[in-house]
Amino acid sequence: MTQIPVIDDVSIADLHHDAPRIYARLRQETPVALMKSTGRVLLTRAEDVRRAKEDLEAFTSEDTGTPAERAFQATSMMRKDGSQHRSERMAMAPGLSASKIKNVWRALSERLTEHYLDEIAQHDRVDLFTALAAPYAGAVLGDVLGLHGASADQIVDWSQILIDGAGNVAGDEAVFARSDQANDEINALIDENMARFRDAPDDSVLSGMTHAKNPIPLDRIRCNIKVAIGGGVNEPRDALLTVVYGLLTNPDQRDAAMADPTLMARAFEEGIRWVAPIQTSPRKTLKPVTMSGVDLPAGTSVSTIQASANHDESLYENPEKFDIFRKEERHFSFGNGAHFCMGTHLSRMSVAQVMLPALFQRFPNMKLVDADAVKWYGFTFRGPLSLDVTL
Repeated sequence: MTQIPVIDDVSIADLHHDAPRIYARLRQETPVALMKSTGRVLLTRAEDVRRAKEDLEAFTSEDTGTPAERAFQATSMMRKDGSQHRSERMAMAPGLSASKIKNVWRALSERLTEHYLDEIAQHDRVDLFTALAAPYAGAVLGDVLGLHGASADQIVDWSQILIDGAGNVAGDEAVFARSDQANDEINALIDENMARFRDAPDDSVLSGMTHAKNPIPLDRIRCNIKVAIGGGVNEPRDALLTVVYGLLTNPDQRDAAMADPTLMARAFEEGIRWVAPIQTSPRKTLKPVTMSGVDLPAGTSVSTIQASANHDESLYENPEKFDIFRKEERHFSFGNGAHFCMGTHLSRMSVAQVMLPALFQRFPNMKLVDADAVKWYGFTFRGPLSLDVTL
């Protein structure tokens, strides 16, 4: 039996600051290894990540040994499989249907895009993180979810607080105290809006859950809305910033994408392959399984590192480079299998089809103030901490 290699020289802080380099080393030397600082076995090669998400006989999402249950005050559908996962997923699905995205949420995204571009146009220099990407993501998400009464800034704040709680592997009680407070505020807003939707339904996810023929319990509604708040801000925010950085640091690709909308869509896909906004997902083995020659006993908690799978040299040439002209290969950033991200098509529409083309059309001479000064951060979620540009 091949013992599980142990990595004891990498801290959580190292992963936050230098994840790509660490994963590159692991892919080559120990693609399946116990990372002591996380307490989990990391899977860093594409074939192992894909198998862990698709082989439902060997792996389960029902790994509740994470801080997420405390952060969201319940077990979300992300940590469930089979009929339980399916029923909760289907409860949210009507508000994210293809027809809703095309006929309702696209118009919303266009209005908000115009609003925020008008706002930043009043300045010569802006931080696109705080002035555009975060509030735009929060505003879109708030209406889509049906969180009327909360500002975009409040939703952005809640998102970060919940994500900090879900990633609180050190068990810092101050972090959980903030997530507890956010839970109280979000629960009250959900209840308030559900009462409104009983008399005046709209197109939102929460309204659809309120009027479902087979409704799920209130605690599951609350939990899954909060999970959507957590990921639904960070993913489109960081995707937008990453693509803008990639295009502005590669002027030939920027010019090509500005001239061809299909290449702007490719830039979005390449950006989230290059720096996956959601870097990792938990799973647990249901039975003994061998991955890349390493034997994992039943009950092993693993992390599927989709950020590393997106850089697997067996799939991508020069994976560390942003290249919208590369041979198109499926990336892992939206997941795969039964837990494929529900917000995929909303994100592609709101960021790739609406905001990105409008941003570059409105500000064709936009430039980074200092590309080398941009700091990338994050282990579970990753993106630039700021993006200063001149317009």
